[in-house]
This record gives sequence, structure tokens and C-alpha cells, in this order.
Amino acid sequence: MHNVSPTDPQKRTDTEPQPMLPTQPPEQNRNEQGIRTISGWLPTLLWAAVAAIGVGGSASVLSESLWVDELHTSWAISGPADELEFRARAGNQSPLYPAIVRAMCWTLGQFPSASAARFPPVGVFAPQKEWMLRLPSLLSFGLCILCVGCICQQMLGMKLGVRAFSLRKELVVPTPDQTAQATDHAFAWADVFLLAAAGLLWISLDRVQLFYATEARVYGMLQVLSLLGWWSLYRMFCATRPTGVGQRVDLRNNILMWGGIWLLLGLLSIYLHLIAVLCLAWQIAAFLLLAVWKHRKDLLVFGCISMLLLAVLSIPSLLPGVPVWQRRGQWSTFAGDASLQTVVGLFPLIPLVLTLIVGNLLDLSWSWLRSVFLRRPLPPCCSPDAAGQLFFWAVAFVGPWVTAWLLTVNRIAPLMHRRYVLCAALPLVIFAILLLFQMRSRMLRSVVLLVAFGWMAASQGTMDVWRSGQWVGWQRGEDWRSASAWIQSRVESNTAPASSHAAPNQAPVLPEVWCASGLIEGNQAQPPLSSELDAYLSFPLRGIYCVADGQGGFLEPRALVDDASRWIEQWGPIQERRSLFLVARTDARTLAEILQLMQKVLGDRGSSLEVIEGPLAFGMITAVYIQCDAK
Repeated sequence: MHNVSPTDPQKRTDTEPQPMLPTQPPEQNRNEQGIRTISGWLPTLLWAAVAAIGVGGSASVLSESLWVDELHTSWAISGPADELEFRARAGNQSPLYPAIVRAMCWTLGQFPSASAARFPPVGVFAPQKEWMLRLPSLLSFGLCILCVGCICQQMLGMKLGVRAFSLRKELVVPTPDQTAQATDHAFAWADVFLLAAAGLLWISLDRVQLFYATEARVYGMLQVLSLLGWWSLYRMFCATRPTGVGQRVDLRNNILMWGGIWLLLGLLSIYLHLIAVLCLAWQIAAFLLLAVWKHRKDLLVFGCISMLLLAVLSIPSLLPGVPVWQRRGQWSTFAGDASLQTVVGLFPLIPLVLTLIVGNLLDLSWSWLRSVFLRRPLPPCCSPDAAGQLFFWAVAFVGPWVTAWLLTVNRIAPLMHRRYVLCAALPLVIFAILLLFQMRSRMLRSVVLLVAFGWMAASQGTMDVWRSGQWVGWQRGEDWRSASAWIQSRVESNTAPASSHAAPNQAPVLPEVWCASGLIEGNQAQPPLSSELDAYLSFPLRGIYCVADGQGGFLEPRALVDDASRWIEQWGPIQERRSLFLVARTDARTLAEILQLMQKVLGDRGSSLEVIEGPLAFGMITAVYIQCDAK
């Protein structure tokens, strides 16, 4: 029998496979059975473009004012290098992330040289820029999108060149009957773009995810490390899976390579933040369970050795974290709510999972109806490979999420906050994408994608932001930058200091700057504050938003405790006229009420308090200029 090209008009025998697209000529990107394939780098290039779109859309908020947690990073890197660890530990953070940010700022020329003033005047040259502090998190966000796309592309069988796109990783069907149905199973560009759209929309529409993607904190970097850790763990157990040419990958080399990558990622995660233990514990548990399931003693031995190495090498990071664990009760103010509404609201569970479950049920119902009325064979509900993948990523999502809830409910540690379980967000997206492609109907996939898109946009207020003409909107409500700039303008215009009352040859009396940062460490603080605690509680006005004194230095702020009734005590006796700037992390109405009470108290003590300007609201930050004097 002679070979016949797919476009040859000659009559073929019944034993020859029929071409899938007989009207199109053979191309280089077709396999032996005539099914169109796509070069392997094209989907990756598409996902790189998707990641660039996600990063570009999020970059619009890079210039926003830093909020109080980000200002801790700014303060940590603003001082001498030998103070970096102390400043990071004071805020319950590891010094590794501030060191990375400091090195990046130094490399890109945003950090002052050793001969420059430590805190140059604001508006002339700042030690850091907002976008520079947030750049590591933004790059991590782009890497997250790229990793999600590549992981889903590989797990769905979108490998090109040797094999065609196939939902369940089979080689192209060789029999005529299967070839006739290959159009129902083969991936096309529509599926690739649908996958890209699902990843981009479901990740970029999560406004909480966008918040951490542009936050000058460690959590965005932890997220991408945990995702790569799960993927390296999965790759360790794919050694026995045959390749496209029927060969097998060497198991030992696979374990050593991917196991070593997992170990390095785990160490880096622990040294970045202790909360990484929550995800690593489930990765270790999944590793051991898979090893037992595969009956591989060598995997168990390797897992035990890896855990031992991880524990030993993590000691330098775990020991300094003991004081942080002892102070975990402070987190209850923002992470202690374990109600059902809080647990479900941490992630967009309902718009994603519920929509996809309903879509899969509709898809199964349609297949069943076709099998009953058209007498077509009922396709399998889910292949073993697909079920294993869904289970794996469900564990990666549910494990840390439920563990954090159990620790909070049992009052072991309050962890019900998105930042502590951020590592579970991307496994949820991967699980949702895999569940989306379990549907055989492309039209149904598209409809479900649009429904989930609309539900997420409506439930998280994205539609209101778009109607206002913005893509992302204002992510942070604390405008410390404007409050600092307002004080700076008053100092420079000589309207704030009491220099007009000074003698001609006397140095001008600079105003005082007091900061009520509202940090949890100030809840139980009692005056007088130690110098270390005073510097920590006033760090929002010590780093990038410090106020210059016009003499080459900066106005050193003083910290106020959370109990406003103790503020007069912290100010000390009023024996002469004093000018004070007060910046508080509260609303203008509350600060006005506090000032009224303070006026009454000082009046009873024979002193006076006069509000010169304000209170002025800068988002959730309020600033006021006052003068106190003895009667």
C-alpha cells in the first residue's frame, strides 16, 4: 500500500485513517495523523504576554502612598546596615526580605550613598521610592501568573511537537473511529486563549490578590515560592510517566533534581517568613502520602533526609522567631475572627468553585442526555490522571486554609487573615482551571468563564472602580505621604514653628512631631516608652516620609500610645509655648473629639490647647497643627 498525503484526492482504503482537516494542506506544525500542533514556545510566549498585562495593569498603583505595614519596610532599610535585623525583628519580620529590597534600591541607585545625609529633605531626594519598594512583589506577581499558565499548560497535556494537544495526555488516536472524534478532544488555539483568559481574569480580578501584588511586604514573594514548591513536589512523582517517544525518565535523577529544588525553595521561604511553615507542613505530608501510595521506600528515605536537612538548616531562622510566636496573641485584633463568613471570604470561593461545579454538572447532564437519546457512548466522567491532579491542587489549597482556621478556632494562633494563607490562593486558581477544562464543550467553558468573571467583578466592587474610570482603583486608604508633605509645607513656610517668638540671635524653635500609628504593639504600651519602642511606634514618619527640618536633618517624631488619655502625660508639662504636629491613624471626627477632651483637661490644669489648622483627613490618616501654652 502506498502512502497517501492528507490532501491527495485519491480514494483511500477503509483501513487508512481519515484526515481531520482534508481541505488544508500539510504543514510543518502537523503531526503524523494530520492533527494540528503548535510550537511549544508559543503558549509560553502567550503566557509571558498575559503576565506582562497583569503586571502592567497592577503597576498603576505603584505610586500610591505606602501604608503603615509597608512603611515598616521603608524604616527597616533606611537606617545603617547593622540596624536592619533589629528593625525587621521589631515588626515580627525576617531581615532577609528588607535586605533584598535594600540591595535592589542600592543597585538601582535609589539608596543614598554613605556620605549622603541619612534622611535628606522630602521632595528633593528620598532614600527610596514607592515603586522601588514594591517592585519585588510586583515581579513576584508576574512570575506567579507565568507559573500558573505553564503549570496548567503542562498538566492539561498542552505539549507540542511530539504530541498534539490532548485533554488526557494520550497520543493522537490511531484508529479511524478515534480519529473521526479527535476534533472533540484535541486542543486548539481557542483552548489556549481560553486558558490564558481564565488565568488572567481569575488572578487579576481578585482585588485582595492585587493588593499583595503591589505591597512592599514579603507575602508576594512567599506566594510564588510556595507555588514553585508545590510544582517541584508534583514533578518528583511524575518520573514514571512515559514521555512522548515512549521512554521513561530516570527516577533517581528526577528525585534528586526536583527534591533539591524543593529543599532550596523551602529554606528560602522559611528564612523569608515563619508563616511558610504552614505550607511546608502540608507539602511534607503530601510527599509522604504519595510515597506510601506509590510503595516507594526510596522516596520515603529521601523525604526523611530532606525533612531532617530542612529542620537543621532552618534553626538559625526558627530560633529568632520564638519571641514572634510568643507575641502571637497580638494578631487576634485582625486575624482572630474564625466565623464562617470570614473563612469563606478569604478567597473568591463561591464565584469560582460554585460556578465551575454547576458548569461540570451541566456538562455531565448533557453528555448523559446525548447517550440516552442519541445512543452515543457515555464518556468517562474524569480520567485517573485528571482526578489525581484535581486532588493534588485541592490539598494544596484546602490544607493551609483549613489548618489556619483550626489554629484560630482552638485559640492556638490567630491566623485567619489573607496574608497568612496567601499561599493557598494560586492552587485554588489552578484547581479552578483544571476543573474548567473537565468540561468537553468549549462554549460551556466560555460561558462559565464569563459568569465567574462577572460574579467576581461584582462581588469585589471592581465594576464600581471601572465606572470611575480606573482599572485597579485606590488600593490603600492611608495617605501618609500627603500628611507628611502637608507638615513639610508648613515647616518650610515658617507658619508652624514658634520661631517668631525667639530672640534674634537664638536658634529657631522647631515644632514637635507626634505620631499615633495605631500599631498593635502600642495597645498595651505604657508611658514612658523606651527609645527602641518609641522609634518603632513612630516609624511611619521616620523612613521615606520623614519631615526635613531645613538644616540638613529631619524632625524626629515621637510615638503616642493607643490610649489617647495618656497623650498629655507623654507630652510632659506645658511650661512654655509649644508647637506640635499630631498625625494619627484615625478619622478626623475621632481626632477632633480627642482634642476637645484634651482642651478641657489642660484647661483644668492651667494650660491651653489651640487648634491652629485641622484636623485634616488624608484618607484614613488625620493630621492637625496645635499650640499649647501655659496660662
